[in-house]
Amino acid sequence: MYALIFILRASHGRYLFPITPIILIFFVLFLRDGLRNTSFALKTLAVSALFTIGGYFFEINYILQKIILDAFLYSCFIFLIYTYHHRSSHKKVKQLLASTAFGFSTLFAAILFSVKYGQIKLYNSWGLNMECDKISQLIGNGNVWINDIGCGELIPFFRQDMGSNPEWNWKLASWIPKKYMLDSLDDTKTFTYYFKYLSSLDQYISQNNIDTIALVISTSQNKVFPMQDKLLFLQNSSLLKKRYYYRLKNKDLYVFDVIKQGDIIKSY
Repeated sequence: MYALIFILRASHGRYLFPITPIILIFFVLFLRDGLRNTSFALKTLAVSALFTIGGYFFEINYILQKIILDAFLYSCFIFLIYTYHHRSSHKKVKQLLASTAFGFSTLFAAILFSVKYGQIKLYNSWGLNMECDKISQLIGNGNVWINDIGCGELIPFFRQDMGSNPEWNWKLASWIPKKYMLDSLDDTKTFTYYFKYLSSLDQYISQNNIDTIALVISTSQNKVFPMQDKLLFLQNSSLLKKRYYYRLKNKDLYVFDVIKQGDIIKSY
């Protein structure tokens, strides 16, 4: 049922993680028992190939490379089926070589993805964890507004912000068991708010008692962070006082203190 929902719904590959052990068990059983039944093995490969071909229509890059890799993987399976049913010298060695080639090809694909789009690329482009630990130290304690640079909950994590909403992305239905146990442990102190005019930011600052405004600017020509075009507005605002500017890996951090008079934020 889980796999059916995954297929019918627009899903990320990571959604398969909860059933990865089950998938691995079936895959091992297929290698151990399924390959010995030629008819079953070939039918399984044929159905898998149809799913693979259908997936190409949703690919946007490296299509030729993926076709070559998939063709190689299916060739390894066919070779394994052949070695199971034909006598030949060094049969075990051939099976081991085919299995090893299969394993290294999938490992290579995972590393290539990481280099081009995944963790390795992010590390090379922006530093370890996008340097969120440094950013968290530089902006200090208190309530902070910061633009979204695509690091998820890392900045609240490094700031030990325990006030994150557990339903920040999807609100669970009321009938979900134990939903009542979802609760924030503390008040939120890290905010991300998309504003168009400074007047709306002024109101948001007042409502959430924000002390610091932090804006991360991308210095890379290939990436623009949300809200980074608001830098000039923030610099010219009488509401804010620039604390400092800090250069990080392919990005700059601007930190402003909110000017307050008693408990009233100065208007501008």
